[in-house]
Amino acid sequence: VIAEGRLVNLAAPIALGHPVEVMDQSFGVQAVVVRELAANGDAYDAGVHDVPDELDREVADIKLAAEGVEYDALSDEQREYMGSWEHGT
Repeated sequence: VIAEGRLVNLAAPIALGHPVEVMDQSFGVQAVVVRELAANGDAYDAGVHDVPDELDREVADIKLAAEGVEYDALSDEQREYMGSWEHGT
């Protein structure tokens, strides 16, 4: 077993772990999910759930704003492209 079952990037000879940007996003998502569960936990059945897209976007928007990154809204053509399996295959 690679790294004796441990995370390879933490067990390798040059164990650097995750980049700080990845950790920022991970902790940010965890924080907004905890906030969501504290506010609306009764709305969720017991079990494992995907993080709602709006929470993912919230964390991404905060991170991009902190980095000074701005972006435009998607055009109708871009939205149509993203929603279709026929493009890019």
